[in-house]
Amino acid sequence: TETIRSLSLPCIYFGVQIRGGDKAQEARLITGRQIIEALHPADGDCIFALADNYTQLEIVRSEFPQLRIVSLCQPEDQGYSHQAFCIADPPSKKAAIIRLIVSIDLLLHAKKFAGSITTGPSVFIMKQRYAEPSVIAVDCAKEMLESVLTLPIDQRAALSANKMSTPLTKKNNEYLYK
Repeated sequence: TETIRSLSLPCIYFGVQIRGGDKAQEARLITGRQIIEALHPADGDCIFALADNYTQLEIVRSEFPQLRIVSLCQPEDQGYSHQAFCIADPPSKKAAIIRLIVSIDLLLHAKKFAGSITTGPSVFIMKQRYAEPSVIAVDCAKEMLESVLTLPIDQRAALSANKMSTPLTKKNNEYLYK
């Protein structure tokens, strides 16, 4: 709870997962900009980000200076690597797992959530909340979401890549896929 208090989150906040690291070996990475834009945030909104790459998080913060983007991502985090996690010392593993669990809990309680069908925490959150209109898979049509979430990663990655390869346009202040 001290970890959560340190973020000073307001009662109403949005949530996103921005993935980097070894996920690029399984699926096309989706930028933090694409994920945050899917939320259509207003100036001053607070967004909690489950992120694994501090450099990418800082880029997103610079792209959206009008938003308050908070995270448990640490400056030394440069993308999750399962191989590196497996050989880490037990205290480091424990700290990483606690940050992940706290982050998922915060995302489960976010007013709106946006993520990808290719990332484990996002898939978990979407499985819990897929019927809510406030839950957005940036790389999957809402009407397909429930069935897509049960597919293996290689099939979800192919669907995601197909969806994200479609050009994104802005019309009436909403981002739409052609």
